Amino acid sequence: MDTAKTAIIALSRNGITLGHKIKTGLGGAVLYAPQKHAESAGADVAFSQPVSQIIRQAFSQYRQIVLIMASGIGIRALAPVIQDKRHDPAVVLLDEQGNFAVSLLSGHLGGANKLARRLALICRGQAVITTASDVQHTLSPDLLGKEYGWKIQNPENLTALSGLVVNGQPVGIYQSAGENLLKGELAPNLKRFSSLEELYQAHCPGNIFITEQELSRNLSPLSLIYRPPCLVVGIGCNRGTAASEIEQAVFDTLSRFHLSCLCLSDIASVDLKSDEAGLREFARSEGLNISFFSGSELAGVDVPSAPSQAAMRCAGTPSVAEAAALLCSKGEMIVPKQVYRPNITVAVALKPAVMPAEPSAGWLYIVGTGPGNPDHLTPAALEAITNSQVIVGYKTYTDQIAGLINGKELISTGMTQEIQRAEKAIMLALEGKKVALVSGGDSGIFGMSGLVYDILRERQITGLKPKVISGMPALVSCSSLLGAPLMTNFSVISLSNYLTAWTEIETQLRACAATDLVIVIQNPTSKKRGEIFALACRILLECRRPETVVGIVKNADRPEQEYWISSLGNLAEEDIDMNTTIIIGNAYSYRWGESMVTPRGYANKYQLV
Repeated sequence: MDTAKTAIIALSRNGITLGHKIKTGLGGAVLYAPQKHAESAGADVAFSQPVSQIIRQAFSQYRQIVLIMASGIGIRALAPVIQDKRHDPAVVLLDEQGNFAVSLLSGHLGGANKLARRLALICRGQAVITTASDVQHTLSPDLLGKEYGWKIQNPENLTALSGLVVNGQPVGIYQSAGENLLKGELAPNLKRFSSLEELYQAHCPGNIFITEQELSRNLSPLSLIYRPPCLVVGIGCNRGTAASEIEQAVFDTLSRFHLSCLCLSDIASVDLKSDEAGLREFARSEGLNISFFSGSELAGVDVPSAPSQAAMRCAGTPSVAEAAALLCSKGEMIVPKQVYRPNITVAVALKPAVMPAEPSAGWLYIVGTGPGNPDHLTPAALEAITNSQVIVGYKTYTDQIAGLINGKELISTGMTQEIQRAEKAIMLALEGKKVALVSGGDSGIFGMSGLVYDILRERQITGLKPKVISGMPALVSCSSLLGAPLMTNFSVISLSNYLTAWTEIETQLRACAATDLVIVIQNPTSKKRGEIFALACRILLECRRPETVVGIVKNADRPEQEYWISSLGNLAEEDIDMNTTIIIGNAYSYRWGESMVTPRGYANKYQLV
């Protein structure tokens, strides 16, 4: 089975187009299409056989399969080859428009639920997840500890125990080893117990054991035993000791002390044994990590047993097995040195129960970079960019902070690609990356913050909590350049009708003009919107005098910056572009030299001379 790739199988031309989009978004996927469409559509693999045959072949070759077709076609093709969730690959089914990504097979163990969510993000559709634990936001027994290498000793009980969990039946939980994945509040039917005896006395219909201990009592048929990789065996041995001798000593020790061999994760010894063939063969055959420590490192470890003269003489340390087990595990000794004459000593240590790392999702900063000059980045924005692995943004804004991006992954795109940038930033964060999505000015004022939240809400993505980092809005920089135009109440209006209908903008502009608020106009014009700016000037002149003071700033805080004072009557003739901010004064605004001032009202209340 090819675990490195995903198969995308499409039937129609629209489906193939969607397949290309998915392939780009996923990376490392293979696109299959019927021969009659494949050449013109640029698919990777063209097929002439029935699609059911292709689907069944892919079922045995790939870990993930994406079907872009009617559900009946996919289901009938899959039916003869489906085994069970422990063996089946992840299968997700999409309609050819990408409106719905249905997790069809192996939602948890195979990762189809996760894949469906990712495909929904790529296609701007909706993930359809039907597994009860996901819908109820409760424990998923088949996923518990999977990413940390936990093994389920008795997977045949998985389905029955999962049924108890999702149906609200009491399930007892006892944990003595492994990552503390069940921290915090659990569903009401999940009960923690601090000892095995307490759990046994509770007589819950089902039980979950997360432990290194072999359980001697007869267990309920509705019990699951998880084995975290938590045991470290320290080994001392004579030169030339065979792997079979080491294996027998280790497993005999685990058995005598009622410890599960499924929890064995590491072996450790003194570095003089780093070339010992038997040690390395045993580690390789059992899939164990192996560590070696110098005699001086081992000599510094406090151990429970008496010093070994032989170890001191040969390795320069009073202990090999116990000290190596403790150093490697960073935990506690649970089986002191056991001697298997004439060649081997064995000791067992338990890794400490630890809090898991933060969830696999990374973080997403939405960073306002200010009007253009990197010197005006806020400290918080600078810190967020510095701490991020990936920077995503509109090219003009990423160019402005180019000096901060060295060594980072940069995803920079052009105008009108805001949705693609937001989707990419969300996807990377969900994959575990530390991402800064940069936005000029303040990201919460005509910036990217709202779009990110819209996507998260519409696609029901709850596992990511963006952090919005404020930046200096362009209007603040423009106000400073002009003097003091915003000293009283003001409104801010964008004339861009890209996302807001002009009729709505016109209504807002007329209302603001009639109130005598100072008005800040952003995005006043473009090559396609010249008539809108002219109409806006006429609307303002209907409500305000032609001599009303107007401040104009182009490219604020950028090398090509310009600013000047004009009047409302001359505004339509000024050199205005999309990088211009305009401040329309109220009835009291005035020009003082090269500055624009809107009085706060102090002169009316206090004697200033």
